[in-house]
Amino acid sequence: FILRTSIFVSVVLLFWGFVSALEHLGSWSAPTQKGVHCDPLDKTECCFPFPSFHHMTPDTTTETGWRVNIRGDALPPLKGNVQIDATFLNKLDGFSTMAPLLFYIDGLKESHESRINQNTQTLQDTQMLQGASSIALSVTEQSITLLFDVEHQELVPHTAEIDYLDPDRPVVMVFPAKPLDHNRHYALAVVNGTDVNGDRLPPTTGMQELFSTHSSEDSKEYKLANRYRTVLIPSLTNAAPWFMYDQDPECLQLLFDFHTISAASQLGPIRAVRDA
Repeated sequence: FILRTSIFVSVVLLFWGFVSALEHLGSWSAPTQKGVHCDPLDKTECCFPFPSFHHMTPDTTTETGWRVNIRGDALPPLKGNVQIDATFLNKLDGFSTMAPLLFYIDGLKESHESRINQNTQTLQDTQMLQGASSIALSVTEQSITLLFDVEHQELVPHTAEIDYLDPDRPVVMVFPAKPLDHNRHYALAVVNGTDVNGDRLPPTTGMQELFSTHSSEDSKEYKLANRYRTVLIPSLTNAAPWFMYDQDPECLQLLFDFHTISAASQLGPIRAVRDA
């Protein structure tokens, strides 16, 4: 009885939280001006892609060596233009092992909808977002989203789907098939995505700017591009042999990485309550 009651309460709280979020979120629209704290990889929403190292800072006092650092107006405002206070997030030493990864690329919604209207046999050979019914394909050449463990150079099974909360600019949500490991470096790549006509989409404007930067070696942009070239891209190449960036750099449309939270930071408060 206690177990059933706990499950019921959990479901009710989850539903209430979801409804509350819908009630308080205002209509989404691309900002007219990017703030100084916005991630330059995405020109639509300030905090996208999310999560990423852009919203982290080195911290030698934490177990992971990092700390979440969401600054200023990086998070979208709630209804009534009420700004979200990120203080509680900035106390964590990494990002959640279970939360979705979010990004937006213009044209993916229309392309995805055209693909799912094809017959099942055709879909087996089509590169697209792989949903809950095709998780096994998320670590194959048929997936345009590749989630990978950077250090271990391994692909991570996942689902990728369209969030239609905003029908005009729907976000792509990527969910790991199981919780990611604590205190680990992960990255997500979007590769060979196509538009509704089957033509390959170009890399995002942010990606193009990053790899064409002529900044000094001490600049943040140069260091980021160098990390991509020397760490992330080689790791993905080993994890996904069909990914051939050296031969076809335009195949990489978006790439971002992040560090997951430590077990102590994520579970410590809950365990403290349990053991009190």
